Amino acid sequence: MPPPTKPAAPRTTDKVKGKPKSYHHGNLREALLEAGLELLRRDSAESLGLRELARQAGVSRTAPYRHFESKEALIAAIAEQGFLRLQDYQDEARRRHPNDVEAWFLEGARQYIRFAVDHPEHLKVMFGPYISHTPGHTDHPVYAVGNATFGKLVELVETAQRAGLVRAGDPVEVSVSVWSMLHGFAMLMVQKQFDFLQLEQGRLAALAEQAARDTLAAVRASP
Repeated sequence: MPPPTKPAAPRTTDKVKGKPKSYHHGNLREALLEAGLELLRRDSAESLGLRELARQAGVSRTAPYRHFESKEALIAAIAEQGFLRLQDYQDEARRRHPNDVEAWFLEGARQYIRFAVDHPEHLKVMFGPYISHTPGHTDHPVYAVGNATFGKLVELVETAQRAGLVRAGDPVEVSVSVWSMLHGFAMLMVQKQFDFLQLEQGRLAALAEQAARDTLAAVRASP
């Protein structure tokens, strides 16, 4: 995996390592989200209960209900946070290459893989079975932010099509192909499915780079 280069302006305000810090007035919600992520590092989303969340954060049992009315609301908030962070990674790719569409595309692919490696706990809920995306149910709290995140990929594909880099066609359909290839590789890496290959870190980085280039090759316009 290439050395992770995280966005310069993350959208969270209180990152912690290990057990979340004791909260002070004004950042209880942030502390609870970090506590939820800590629980996800050890187990699946099924383990997320508001009482256990309170214990992890070091607050009273009733404190989480000030911000999350249910376990489902907590999961939705973690997913929303993940999509916003993924948008930051996407934006970073564009900031780096504002005038070079091919470089922007390749960096966007790398940033997707980096996000997955940096934030595997978010992936558990963003793309897990815990959030329903039933057609027509656009009132789900994660729908808007998830749709906006995918919209950034569609914008990249449309720009690449206009530049003659990516094949013509429905940009949404092309974007789904791009997303499928990148997400598949990212999930295999996050779930350590490549471990059986016993590759050194440098080889893994080369695989990630090749995955980015292969994704572009798969949708590149014919000469």
